[in-house]
Amino acid sequence: MQALDRCKKVLLTSLFCSVAVYVLIGQRAHRDGATFSALDVQERVLPSQLIQKASTTTTTTSTGATTEPPDLSTDIINPHPYDFILNKPNLCKIDGDRELQVVILVPSGSTNFQQRKAIRATWGNASLHQGFKLAFLLGYPKIKAVQPMILAENNLYHDLIQENFTDVYHNLPLKSVMMVRWVTEHCSNAKFVLKIDDDMLLNVWGLWAEVQTSLRGARRTMWGLLAQHWTPNRNSVSKWYLPVRVYRKLVFPDFLTGPAYLFTGDCAPVLYNVSFTVPYLPLEDVFLTGMVAQKARLSRKNHPGFVNYQKILQACAEPRQITSHGYRPFSLIKLWKALSLKDGPWKCRLRHNSKNVTGQTSDVNLTVQPQRLSVTQVKTK
Repeated sequence: MQALDRCKKVLLTSLFCSVAVYVLIGQRAHRDGATFSALDVQERVLPSQLIQKASTTTTTTSTGATTEPPDLSTDIINPHPYDFILNKPNLCKIDGDRELQVVILVPSGSTNFQQRKAIRATWGNASLHQGFKLAFLLGYPKIKAVQPMILAENNLYHDLIQENFTDVYHNLPLKSVMMVRWVTEHCSNAKFVLKIDDDMLLNVWGLWAEVQTSLRGARRTMWGLLAQHWTPNRNSVSKWYLPVRVYRKLVFPDFLTGPAYLFTGDCAPVLYNVSFTVPYLPLEDVFLTGMVAQKARLSRKNHPGFVNYQKILQACAEPRQITSHGYRPFSLIKLWKALSLKDGPWKCRLRHNSKNVTGQTSDVNLTVQPQRLSVTQVKTK
């Protein structure tokens, strides 16, 4: 009998140790010194490529709509202990009684100098003419010799925001948390926030018209390409393998795919605070617009103007086209020229007599004028 009792104790002790080790492994979130060998890729990969789609269609147009307060019941398990190296605390200050409609924040790889230059010469410049604000979000480069180049770039353009986490692909969620942190602390007056990657084409005039009309008055809402019923990639030989120890559930919550999404300014502080209570996941879009937004009880809506492929946009098209995806600097400049010259007489006259999201009837006569731009002008800048 004593021998049997000793055996039971040994078995229980062994089981307890095994469980403890497994829990510790499961809780380990990637940070600067840790590795996800299967996820550590050099090239820019769409976060949703780490996911297997259960369905290629969006079954509903929105998710998560609720008037209940966010769920803050969980203790802090995912802090954001990083500091700003470069900051733009006064970027969103507006003189007089004017309102800041949109701040555009562009997560950009620390070495993507040419992408940022192309954006400044195309839709980034046009967005400033529309009264928007623009900044690029960076982490700290893996190669330290790059940092002086970043500082020189910022001295020239004054549009970089940088935190001191390592700028690698699987740290993209840190950039998203950095984004909502910065909006919370320095840009709380923005009506809307557009997150858009540095390989995207933006129809500035379509975005401007949209926030002035059909999206006007919205609160606690996010828009983009809504992904529903997507599942983690469990193929261990896949480049985008996501092991169970990182994410245990069978299906992701509904989320907005990462290349571009728009949200009302009042979402930022909620997303920032709730992000501390959600386990880290190395998928930016699933983490922020899925897991965090779901817990924060924010509404996420599908918007047909956001597409994740290359598409020649039309500045004044209806329904409005806002973004397309997958451009290197030269092709971005080329497509921008096509977009800005597309509408012939240089003006888009949009008249709307429809109900906005507040239920009030709006009768708005908008005039937006695309800016002339040639490839020659860009090259000589």
